Amino acid sequence: MRRSSFKPGSHLAINATRHPKRWPPTKCIFCGSADELTEEHLYSRWTRRFVPRDMRQFRRLASTSFFDKSDFSITRKPGDIRDWSVSCVCTACNNGWMRRLENRARPIMIPLIMGGRIRLLPQQQKTLAGWAAMKAMVAEYSDIEYVTTHHMHRKYLYRTQLPPTKGWAIWIAHYQRKSWLPIWLSRPFLIDDRAARRSDNRATHFNSHATTQIIGQLLIHVIRSPMHRLVGKWQFALPQGHAIFRIWPPSDFSIPWPSGTINDRSAEYIADALKEFLMRVAATERR
Repeated sequence: MRRSSFKPGSHLAINATRHPKRWPPTKCIFCGSADELTEEHLYSRWTRRFVPRDMRQFRRLASTSFFDKSDFSITRKPGDIRDWSVSCVCTACNNGWMRRLENRARPIMIPLIMGGRIRLLPQQQKTLAGWAAMKAMVAEYSDIEYVTTHHMHRKYLYRTQLPPTKGWAIWIAHYQRKSWLPIWLSRPFLIDDRAARRSDNRATHFNSHATTQIIGQLLIHVIRSPMHRLVGKWQFALPQGHAIFRIWPPSDFSIPWPSGTINDRSAEYIADALKEFLMRVAATERR
């Protein structure tokens, strides 16, 4: 495997090194239809029954990481972040295969969100993985500069309602929050593409992404990158008694839920782990 090359630009909300402006989508990101675009909620509206929308405003932290410092900005937004929606899909997709995927995922997700007891079967894991990949792909279009998913990966999800078989990995964990605040974390980065750097070594674009979404007691972590071997072999080192389960690529094993509950510290570690690893690799390459 070639040594990875991490370009500064990892972030907590959705912001990073700027590159030439891209325009918002005018066609559906999944089927390519030029019909009028509709809003897709990142936190599905049915989750309101289980995760009340009690925020009057939320803070958006955007941070760009360098080897010796981090630049960041904080903005306040009205409303609840769990009502966040993105206009990037056509009516046919939104009311068609996307709704059918939502309907299949809902009864699987409710006990996970509420911390109920369930044995998550392999087919149910695939359904949840498809739902998580769909939301991750849609979320990228809230800031068009940082779309990292290849268009053929979106086409694959459109056709199969499953994540791509290579370059994608998805984990879930039972999480009990105490004081850690983030609800959605997104970290785009550029890996293993030495041609795409400026003279100051800053990224000109991104080709990989790590996102963490928290819905009630369910933590979902998604990594996608063209460096398939890195994604395929990535693992987390959690304290004894804590657990995170990989649901994509699929396996033949069921998951007893909840088990190995994680706390704030482990949740923050999961969200940051890949970024911290790549920063260490980049620091080594500079020596």
